[in-house]
Amino acid sequence: LLASVNAEKDYFKAQVAEHEAKAQNYHDKATDLEAQAQSLSEELHRKQ
Repeated sequence: LLASVNAEKDYFKAQVAEHEAKAQNYHDKATDLEAQAQSLSEELHRKQ
């Protein structure tokens, strides 16, 4: 029984770690997109 409880705990830990990694990935992508938008905006202002 203890082994199965530990296995379940490890499984949930892995799930949490995976979700955190995905969240970090989305955060990084959002940061990149913000930087791109900022740079495009500056480029437009220079051309005007």
